Amino acid sequence: LWASAARTDRIVGSHPYALSKGIDWAAGAGRGNASGIEIGKRADCLLIPVRDIRTDAVCAVQAINPAGVKQSFGPIRGNAFICGSTLGKRAPWFVVEGWADAVSIVFHAHKGNAAAFACMGHHFDIVAQTVAEHFAPPRLVVLEDAA
Repeated sequence: LWASAARTDRIVGSHPYALSKGIDWAAGAGRGNASGIEIGKRADCLLIPVRDIRTDAVCAVQAINPAGVKQSFGPIRGNAFICGSTLGKRAPWFVVEGWADAVSIVFHAHKGNAAAFACMGHHFDIVAQTVAEHFAPPRLVVLEDAA
């Protein structure tokens, strides 16, 4: 799915889910058709690359249809969508729930000067532990969505 995704700002930023979150550019995502029990058949989806935190390799994709229904393809546990720069140890570091949260905190709240790891709604503790072990940021804030 990820290899065939369109990744231009114009195409990704015009997806209904992205627009509903106030994101009008690609923000690390792609766009393409995906089929699944949750998202439907040949659904027009945002495609979010989920990476191995240690190697940066794409190991899964989360598909989000226009209504915001999400379905993952590949292993999510302990992996994350990585947003922002992991080079600046003094910048704020976060673990958040999803793609839109990561983009919002890095680019809207911190003007690109932050790093966020979206755990795709699961396993905040495992993602936080892996980030802490691999990158050793001075402070890591875990922001879980309110129930």
